[in-house]
Amino acid sequence: MSGGNFPAWRLVGVVAVGGAAGSLTRYAVETLLPTSQYRWPWATFLVNMVGAFAIGVVVGALAQRELRGQTAPPWFRPLAVTGYLGGLTTFSTYMVEVFTRLDSGEPLAYLTGITYLFVTTLGGIGLVVFGLTLVERRFPPVDTADIEEAEEA
Repeated sequence: MSGGNFPAWRLVGVVAVGGAAGSLTRYAVETLLPTSQYRWPWATFLVNMVGAFAIGVVVGALAQRELRGQTAPPWFRPLAVTGYLGGLTTFSTYMVEVFTRLDSGEPLAYLTGITYLFVTTLGGIGLVVFGLTLVERRFPPVDTADIEEAEEA
């Protein structure tokens, strides 16, 4: 878990700071968008969709940097992905929200639970792919033959 000259104990601190910031952001969104028990859980849906898109962008950007021979600081991915986005998004709350709607015995809540399950899962996957694709199109992979030709010239 350590990167280069960056000690592992500092990475743990970086993850903790990122996780705290992500969790506080999620709490703020949940406070601004309260949800009744059987309605659409907008706060969790929003943070999970934003997080899915953001992780696609961040992971895609880091991969593109590596293809160009550039590296991000060793603390960046633990801070941004594991920490902040890990704290922002929430799979466990999503599962509880689906379950409570399916277990409610109310037809509308049941329909909401099924819809929420599929829309969140497919939407999250779609937004990760969209984030990755957006970065790849914005910063297409470098052809190493072009680099070698430029160095020879």
